[in-house]
Amino acid sequence: KNDKDLESWYNNVLNIISCQFNKDNGKKNLKIDDYEDKFMEEKLSIETFPDSIKDFQTHPKFILSSKIPVTKMYLNPEAKHVGFFKNDKVFLREDLQALKSKNKWLREGRNVLETAKPKKVVKNYMLSKRGNSNANENVETELFTEDQTEVYKPTKPLPNGTIITNKFGNIEIYHPNMIPIDCVLIEHSLVIKAADFLKIKYAKAVIGW
Repeated sequence: KNDKDLESWYNNVLNIISCQFNKDNGKKNLKIDDYEDKFMEEKLSIETFPDSIKDFQTHPKFILSSKIPVTKMYLNPEAKHVGFFKNDKVFLREDLQALKSKNKWLREGRNVLETAKPKKVVKNYMLSKRGNSNANENVETELFTEDQTEVYKPTKPLPNGTIITNKFGNIEIYHPNMIPIDCVLIEHSLVIKAADFLKIKYAKAVIGW
């Protein structure tokens, strides 16, 4: 059926239900939202769901509950599934949020808010540098969503022009908005010699891994 047929059927159903009576108050208490939700679930399931699990993996709109990456995506607890596919719940991808650690958000020029509590905490098993499989170290990583972050606020050099560095004596610039205020990032093999010759204060920058 086309959309007009579905709409006509839907309106007829509502009209029939609204005319029903019950013994309490003589009228049926109609929950429009519930009927609309049910209607949309059936409409989405029948008309637009992919035909195979493989097609779900790359579908731009839908995702299967069992295929949501536990350590990479966060499903809004209030999100409602829009149907089923082989007994697996189907959700809208727009209800998912990316999960990232503090370091990964920093590489995108964002800081996790101090008051933010991790959405998830995952355990990583890291081998020792010697490669001894019996020396695994259980490490926990906290994961956050973008709405728990803010744009990185760069520092400003001290009054004497000194650039504030970390404990390693450099600064981290993984995103343009991490460049200190009133400073520029110059990538050239001779820039340090030029700065020393001109007596311009500088700091070495780490721009990637």
